[in-house]
Amino acid sequence: MTESDHRGMVLAQGGLALAALVYLAAQTRTVFLEKPMLEAQKTFLVQRLSALKTTNKQTDEAIEKRESQIKRGQELEAKYAAMLTELLELSKVDPDARALTLKWKIQSSQPSLDAPIAPIAPLPLGTAPAKPLGLPHPKSQ
Repeated sequence: MTESDHRGMVLAQGGLALAALVYLAAQTRTVFLEKPMLEAQKTFLVQRLSALKTTNKQTDEAIEKRESQIKRGQELEAKYAAMLTELLELSKVDPDARALTLKWKIQSSQPSLDAPIAPIAPLPLGTAPAKPLGLPHPKSQ
């Protein structure tokens, strides 16, 4: 190997080393320039995660509230259904109950095997009908 070949190899290796050094310097500079942006993104994501956890907790609490409200509503609906069923049964024999069912158009949602209820004849003048179940008389409203 001659002296000029040796110089050529040194220059080639030096050029590669210089290129690698420039590349590493550029990458290091890029990392330092992007560091504040990445930290800001990290801070934003931490805040977002905290907000999502809070929202998730509030949603769970709202669902629990709604479930209790739904349960109370179902219980109330069952009570009203029982009361109205009793009123419908009572309307077969009591004219006041019959008047209530006609005024408020209360009907059974289940098909009945019985014939339709025939209208009850009005009471003679001077007789006062009894008030069933403590309900107000329809004429007093």
